[in-house]
Amino acid sequence: MSHFLFWKQRYQKLYAENIDRLRNFFFYGCGDLAESELMAENVMWHMRHYGKFFSKREAQKFLFLEARLMAAQIQFEPGKPITFLRKYSFATEDFHFAGDHHVLKEKLETAFSVLPIRLRQIFLLHRIDKLSPAQIAHTLGLPLGQVEDSLVEALDRLNMALREAS
Repeated sequence: MSHFLFWKQRYQKLYAENIDRLRNFFFYGCGDLAESELMAENVMWHMRHYGKFFSKREAQKFLFLEARLMAAQIQFEPGKPITFLRKYSFATEDFHFAGDHHVLKEKLETAFSVLPIRLRQIFLLHRIDKLSPAQIAHTLGLPLGQVEDSLVEALDRLNMALREAS
């Protein structure tokens, strides 16, 4: 097998394994799905052109390092509303809310939109992508304690919004 075909197969496998995680990483940051898909494709393009000599493990590190650098260059607007609750429904309908569901939805969306970008990313990576705090810490390059504290803070802020709505 030629070196080119080997690299192409390895790249396709890396692409399939990581494109959704990259897209979600950017989506949780900016809230725009089209923009997040474009940024994820840009990171994969960098990987294709600059990562030919990496092992698989180094290539994945390169992907998320490149993603963090790209995210750091983007100026996110604080308080930018996201349409998270319109795109995702709750996995279970077991919880009971006595108040108006429209008020709850507005309060939660407002609480999401005013979360600092790092809290929003950590919370959604944990809840939607089902990543453990250790995996989130590795992906974002943060200490594990800071990730755990951020999860607790995000939950406290969302619980406050839930209490206000009821």
